[in-house]
Amino acid sequence: MRFVPFAGLVMSSPVLLQVAEGTRPLHEALGVWLVAMLLAMAGWWLWSAATRPSPVQHLPVVPLDGEPRRRREDGPR
Repeated sequence: MRFVPFAGLVMSSPVLLQVAEGTRPLHEALGVWLVAMLLAMAGWWLWSAATRPSPVQHLPVVPLDGEPRRRREDGPR
């Protein structure tokens, strides 16, 4: 989560440039920066949730006795 402040700053940099030029008030720019930070945090959370390993433990595979499995409908051997 170390990149979230940087991502928020990059996403809000056009608004910060407008504040520096004087075309947008500071309180509006801070609101946009806060929204950008929240979006970056939500993106980080979604990414970590999507790439987290599955908590399901898989059962071991039981080896067959060397013969193929047969269904009842296959008939006699």
